[in-house]
Amino acid sequence: QQLSRFSAKDRLQALRSLGQCAQEATLPLLGVIARVLNDADSEVRRAALEVIAGFGQLAAPQSRQIANRLQDLDPELRTYAASSLGALGDVAVGHAADLRAALGDAEAVVRLAVVKAIGAIGPAVAQEAGAALVAHLGEAEDGAVRAASIE
Repeated sequence: QQLSRFSAKDRLQALRSLGQCAQEATLPLLGVIARVLNDADSEVRRAALEVIAGFGQLAAPQSRQIANRLQDLDPELRTYAASSLGALGDVAVGHAADLRAALGDAEAVVRLAVVKAIGAIGPAVAQEAGAALVAHLGEAEDGAVRAASIE
């Protein structure tokens, strides 16, 4: 909450600085950084997600906040959220429903990231999302989504 009293530019700079620090130093701040995912500024949200994603599986406690960004207004942030969940691997199994819903995103780049995330998380999620993945095999307008669905 105290971060909100600073300008978006200052919040962005603070997040970028945190991203440059050693993980050991910033790990205790992950919860605070995760709250910034709700910032009004999409660039600040994106920077927060990048910092969190840099922690890989150590960011597992923040997976719900990451999954919530699959519904962000910014398609770039939705794409990065899907990729971040994929980077969590099997830790993100609990977000299969979120990913399945995101397969219906209007942006092909988001759908592609979601398909890749489902594959990275593992067979349990792929099985659960199976019908939706099969539906994307027919996406004639986007061969990349179709190819990733097959993989």
